[in-house]
Amino acid sequence: LIEGQGNFGSVDGDPPAAMRYTETRLAKVSQYLIDDIDKKILDILIDNTRTPFTEIAKRLLVSAGTVHVRIKKLKDSGIIKGSSLNLDYNLLGYSFVAYIEVF
Repeated sequence: LIEGQGNFGSVDGDPPAAMRYTETRLAKVSQYLIDDIDKKILDILIDNTRTPFTEIAKRLLVSAGTVHVRIKKLKDSGIIKGSSLNLDYNLLGYSFVAYIEVF
């Protein structure tokens, strides 16, 4: 969870070279740690990605604003990468025939 840069010393107890050369930062995965509410939101969205924020809020006993902010953070952190739309092209009247020739 921590990315280091510089000399941190050794596992044998040797000290770092100098504090100015030792830097740490949170790794991207740990910049947004998910909790139980986030996991429940994800479970609901996995079942139905079109569930309104107000419905999720009612199920989890939180405000719709809370759900909105948490979903935005999950998107910004890359945990939620998007949603998809699956169409039935036959029902829409689209049909096609493809002829493929292999040499």
